[in-house]
Amino acid sequence: MLELALGDLDESLSPVYSLSNPDSDYTMLIPFDPSYRSPAKEVSVRASRDGTKWIRIPTHGVEHPTHDEVKFAKIKTRKYAYITLVYGIRKDRLEVPTKGNTV
Repeated sequence: MLELALGDLDESLSPVYSLSNPDSDYTMLIPFDPSYRSPAKEVSVRASRDGTKWIRIPTHGVEHPTHDEVKFAKIKTRKYAYITLVYGIRKDRLEVPTKGNTV
């Protein structure tokens, strides 16, 4: 299932987690190694409802007071039965106006 979650040039940072009750709201902290640092790459979460179609969902990096050497990716979502943490190319979206305004 992990092969379906990874995109081009993505690295896996965690196994695929299967949630027993995906219909309820949940918040998760997934640990990852903080040595991953690059301005062109980011840590993100991939989620799926059925295990075949995967999407990227927002994540926030947080620190835990009892684990100084480990960073955590915090997600808050629902309705996804499978999630995994990946390290991939940073994708930012830029919308350019059609009227020729300055960006």
